[in-house]
Amino acid sequence: MHDNDPVIPTTAGPRHEALERIRSESSKLRNGLRLPWPDEIEQAVSRRLVDFARSRVPSGEGRLGTSRSSGGLLPPLIAVVGGASAGKSTVFNNLLGGGFFSRVAPEAHTTSGLILAAHEASRADLLRLAELGGFLGCARFEFADAARPQTGRTDALTIVFHAMDPFRGVWLIDTPDFTSESARREGDVTLKLLPWFDRLLVVLDSERWFDRQSVSRIHESSRRWGHDRFVLFNRTCEGVLAESDLNMLKGQASRLDATGMSILEFRRGRGLVEFAPGALDDASRFLLEEPQNRNRFLSAEIAKASRRLLNQNDERLSRLGELQSQLRAATDRILPSEWDCMTAIMVPTERRQLEIVSRVLRLNTAGRWLSDQRRRLGRMVKSLYEPASPQESVENSPAEGESEGSRIILAEGFFRRVAARHAHDLTRLAHGARFWSEVRSWTGLESAGVRFEWDEVRRESVRRRTGRLDQALRLWNARVESECEGVGPHMKGAAVVGLVATAVVLIAVPGPLTALSVIAAKGALAGAMSHVLGAAGLGAILGKNLTRLVEVVREKLIGSPEFNEVLSAAGEFRAEIAAALRSAESGLVAEAQALTLPTGDPLHHALCTVADHADLLP
Repeated sequence: MHDNDPVIPTTAGPRHEALERIRSESSKLRNGLRLPWPDEIEQAVSRRLVDFARSRVPSGEGRLGTSRSSGGLLPPLIAVVGGASAGKSTVFNNLLGGGFFSRVAPEAHTTSGLILAAHEASRADLLRLAELGGFLGCARFEFADAARPQTGRTDALTIVFHAMDPFRGVWLIDTPDFTSESARREGDVTLKLLPWFDRLLVVLDSERWFDRQSVSRIHESSRRWGHDRFVLFNRTCEGVLAESDLNMLKGQASRLDATGMSILEFRRGRGLVEFAPGALDDASRFLLEEPQNRNRFLSAEIAKASRRLLNQNDERLSRLGELQSQLRAATDRILPSEWDCMTAIMVPTERRQLEIVSRVLRLNTAGRWLSDQRRRLGRMVKSLYEPASPQESVENSPAEGESEGSRIILAEGFFRRVAARHAHDLTRLAHGARFWSEVRSWTGLESAGVRFEWDEVRRESVRRRTGRLDQALRLWNARVESECEGVGPHMKGAAVVGLVATAVVLIAVPGPLTALSVIAAKGALAGAMSHVLGAAGLGAILGKNLTRLVEVVREKLIGSPEFNEVLSAAGEFRAEIAAALRSAESGLVAEAQALTLPTGDPLHHALCTVADHADLLP
C-alpha cells in the first residue's frame, strides 16, 4: 500500500457486513447453489460497497476531489448507450473535443468493452479504485494511450485520460451495443453494469428512431436503477425531417422518459465525423447536471432480488425435507431384517430345516404379519434362484473351493440384489420428487441418481462378514450337538441337532418374531420347540426327553457365547447392507442439500438482513 492510501475502517454496520458477505459469496449463490442472483444485482451490491468505502475515507486522505456525485462519493458515471452503429463512439469522441479516444469504424460492434474517459486529475483516484477492486465489475484496469483509438475489452476496463476541464468532475463511458441479438456477449457487459451508471446518454440512429421495442427495452432496463436519460436522435441518412417525424421523435423521447432530447444533423463521411458547433451543447449540459441520488433504487433492487432468492430457497428447503423423508422411508422398506438376512443366506441343508420351522410357525403364529412374512419369504427365496445376468454370473462366480450353494455366494447375491433394487428405487423416487421438479424448472438440472457399484473392496467386506457368520453357525451347531448328547440317545443325529439349532436361532433372533423369543419370554420356547419337533416327526421319538431338551436350550444354549456370536455376526452382515443403503440415501440427500442454503448459514443471514432492511442499507 502507498502511504497516502485511504484506510477503510474495519468496524462497519451489520448491513454493510451483510453486503460484503453477499458480494464475496455471490459466485456460490449463482454457480454453486444455482439460485437466482443476476449479474446486475451483484454489480448493484458492488456499487453500494464502493460508495460506502469511499465515504469512509477521511477528508484530505485521498477522497475524490469533487462534491458533485451521486451521494458525494464517486463522480457521476455517465454511459453512452445505444444500438450498433448508432454513433455512440462518435458522440463520445465529440463530447471530448473530437479526439480519437474510442475507435470508430464502418463495421458494426467495433466497441467490445467499456472505455472510461476521465480527466488527468482523476488518475490517482482511479489507481486507488483499482486497488479497492470491484469497480465497474472489472478485475483489472487497462490504462490506454490516448493517441491510439480504443475498442475496449470484455475482460478489463479500458481507461483513457483527457484534458477537458469542463468534464473534470464526471467520468464518461462508451459502451458496447446491447440492443441486438448479434452482440449478445458484448451487450451483456453493458446490461449487467447498468447499476453503476448514474445517467444515460442514449444514442438512436435513424433506423431505430421509431422502433418502440428498442426504446422500451432501454427504458425498462434503466428505469429500475433510477437513471436520468437524455436521448440523441442521430440522423444517419439524408433527407428532410418532416414535422410529423419530429413529433414522433418527441413521443419516443417521452416514452423513454428522457429529461431532454437533441437531433443531430446528418454528416457525410466514413469513420469519425465532427458535429457542427453547438450540436452537443444540450447533451453537455446534461452531463454537468447533478444526478439524483440512486441509493434507494439500488437498495430496493438488491432487497427485491434477495427476497426472491430466499423465497425460492425456502421452497427448496421445504421440498428437501420432504425428499429426505421419502428416501428414508424407501430405505427402511427395502432394508432386510436380521431374520431376512439369516434366512436368505442359508445353505440348502439349513433351508430344508427352515421349511419345517416356518411351516410350524405359520400354524402357530396368528395375525397379519404372518401372511406378509410368507410373501416376503417367498420373494426372497425366489430371488435366490432367479437366473443371473451374464455379467452377474462372471462377477459373482464362485472362487476356488466354493460351490454354487455356498453361504458366501448366496450372501453376495443377496447383498447385490438388495443394493441394486434400492439404487433403482431411490433413483426413480428422486427423479419424481417435488424437490427436483422445482430445481429442474428453474435450472434444468436433474438428479444424478444412484448406481450401485460392486467393487473388490465391497466384495471382500461382504465375504469377511459372511465368513464370520458361517464360522459362528458352525460353532453354534457344535455347541448344540454337545449339549444334546446328554439329553438322550435319539438326540445325537445330525438332522435333529441341525433342526434344533436352526429353530432356536430363528425363534430367538431379533425381528418380527421377538414375541416368541425366550429372551423376551423364555416360557414361549417350550411350546415353540414342541411344535417344531413334532412337525419333524420327532416328538413321539423324543417322548419324555423333550422337556429336558427344552430346559437345555433355555438354560445352556440361549445366551451362550456361541449363540450371541451368531446373532452378532448376523447383525454385522445386516449392518454391512444397511451401511451401503444408507450411503446411497445420504448421497442423494447431499446432492440435493448442495443446492440449498441452510437457514443457519451466515450468507442466509446476510440475505435476510438485506431483504428486510432495504431502507437502511449503507
